[in-house]
Amino acid sequence: LTRIARTEITNVTNEGRLASYQKQEKIRKKPFRYTLVVASGSRTCAAHKEIASELASHPKGLLMNDLIELQQLIGATYGFTLRGNSLLHPNQRTVLMRVP
Repeated sequence: LTRIARTEITNVTNEGRLASYQKQEKIRKKPFRYTLVVASGSRTCAAHKEIASELASHPKGLLMNDLIELQQLIGATYGFTLRGNSLLHPNQRTVLMRVP
């Protein structure tokens, strides 16, 4: 139950952040760049470790569509299907962040 609750809280937080960022993008008429902060530790799966490694090579972040595509590509190699904008599976360990 703890895992499910943590995952749902992370998902709601990520989706709420994205909605706020998208409103700001409309006002500023300029797309933001994003990244995912991936929790590190023994419970972090190989897919998320690979995402973290790939994102390290993009210090200025990615446009949202590119970030979603990256997650889909990496997730598919591990048998995951992207749900939401930053949720690969039920033990989510990433937080969506805007790159300044």
